[in-house]
Amino acid sequence: MWFVVTNALVTAVAGWGPQTGVGWQQGANPPWPAHTGSICTTLSNGTVILLGGQRGDHGGGQFEAANCTEQVYSFEVEEDMWIDHTEGVPWTKRWGHSAVTTPDDTVWMLFGCCEPDSPRIMLNDVWTWNPVLGGPWKQMDTTHPFEGLEATSAALRNGDEIWIVGGWSSSRGTLSQVEYLSTTTLQWTVKSDTHKVAWQTRANHATAISPDNEWLFVFGGQHRDWKTGRWTRIGDAWRVRLSDYSSGAWQEINGLEPGRASPPAIYLPNGWLITTGGHYVPEHDMESVEEEYVKNMHDEMHKQTLWFNDVWALDMNTGGKSGFKLVEKEAPWIGRDDQASCESGGSILVFGGGRKYGGGDYLNDAWRLANAASVYHLGAGRRDEM
Repeated sequence: MWFVVTNALVTAVAGWGPQTGVGWQQGANPPWPAHTGSICTTLSNGTVILLGGQRGDHGGGQFEAANCTEQVYSFEVEEDMWIDHTEGVPWTKRWGHSAVTTPDDTVWMLFGCCEPDSPRIMLNDVWTWNPVLGGPWKQMDTTHPFEGLEATSAALRNGDEIWIVGGWSSSRGTLSQVEYLSTTTLQWTVKSDTHKVAWQTRANHATAISPDNEWLFVFGGQHRDWKTGRWTRIGDAWRVRLSDYSSGAWQEINGLEPGRASPPAIYLPNGWLITTGGHYVPEHDMESVEEEYVKNMHDEMHKQTLWFNDVWALDMNTGGKSGFKLVEKEAPWIGRDDQASCESGGSILVFGGGRKYGGGDYLNDAWRLANAASVYHLGAGRRDEM
């Protein structure tokens, strides 16, 4: 551990438990309260940063910000040790945000839900923090070309481009736009407007970029039909070559079955991508935003929800041409969605999440699978030249 700790509370916990299943281990209960929608991102030394999230029954499904958190924790994986960096955080409490870490260990956090006292107005801000160098969070002076977003997805290219794909807009619904932010110039570039690509608009999906910076992937999520208003969980997966990007060049590859919202993108060091968890419900209407209607609808849909704890893998070394394959049907941790998931030192990490449709029944646990590539027999593939 070599980052700067200022005004932080260190919590040492009991360490990882015995292996179960293919090798998963549960850590001691973390010091943060049970919640969903946190984002984790990993520093170059393997330290994990956990940002924000949502607490409170039915908070998430109603775009309610009152129960969000501005909590920031770092996590030392081998020691199973948490450090609280929340004191002095200047940004608005949120969930549905995105985060990446650049090679200099700067954490970039973007967007989310919601503006204070305006539960359906999404945030449009960008913040940075470098826990290695120390110092405060900084709001970046950049003008996003669209309205605020939540439940979008972010991936880093060439160490200085943050690609943002899809998401949810209060005014336009689910989106399929593709854009990126230069971390050096703070300028945005729009590559595709929404509805200009072959795949359906979506939110609560995942995005990844291959280690050679050549391929962009999008998969899973939930889609709202802008004509009928019906919601569908989707499991399709798509890729596009970035060096000669074109809105019409997206190719469909093997996706996830069943379809699901909230699949994470977990990068293994050997070039494989892992995703796990999420939820499925049958296609349905959402005819009103009135609070009692929404709560009753969520309660009814909860009875039909499937919560996943399966694990899927995609070989990005080959450009992902073969798509996703199932590598573990049922992990030992309980099925969930919107958990924070990332990689550290070759381990897959899973933190928290939820098990109640629309928000609630949140979890306060931590799991890891060490040496995930070896456990799942994921070797380096041949680079795709197609």
